[in-house]
Amino acid sequence: MNMHRILACIPIIVVMFASCVEPPDFSVTPEITYIRFDTTIVQAGENFKIFIDFQDGDGDIGVDNSDGSPSVDNLFRVDNRSGFLVTHIVPFLPPNGNIEAISGTIELEVQTFCIPINQTGTDTVSYALKLVDRAGNESLEVNSPDLIINCQ
Repeated sequence: MNMHRILACIPIIVVMFASCVEPPDFSVTPEITYIRFDTTIVQAGENFKIFIDFQDGDGDIGVDNSDGSPSVDNLFRVDNRSGFLVTHIVPFLPPNGNIEAISGTIELEVQTFCIPINQTGTDTVSYALKLVDRAGNESLEVNSPDLIINCQ
């Protein structure tokens, strides 16, 4: 009988501890915390994925055009080989319950292309990325690791 009482108390204890969880202490300025690719070498013309880990203290990441307002570019990717800028629209990311702070991973699918082919028939690309929240706060620009493109 005592064992049943102990087992019955476990869910109550778990709920008590869960209700005491402190929300994360992130800055209201978005931060890109990590960038990675789904591969290290890709064939020219093929797609690959960029994963961008982020956090934001007030949870205002993504475009919320539920009121009819137009979508606004809020993720900026610069090809470090050429300086070419590509903009993206991150959709609205709702906060989790009562906690405004948000963190997660944004996934982009990108097609590769080669700029001048070096003697080895490969090219190397990296990107500078910046995230902007709905309040206009800009993350610091963060550089990705290198990705090797097989140009042949």
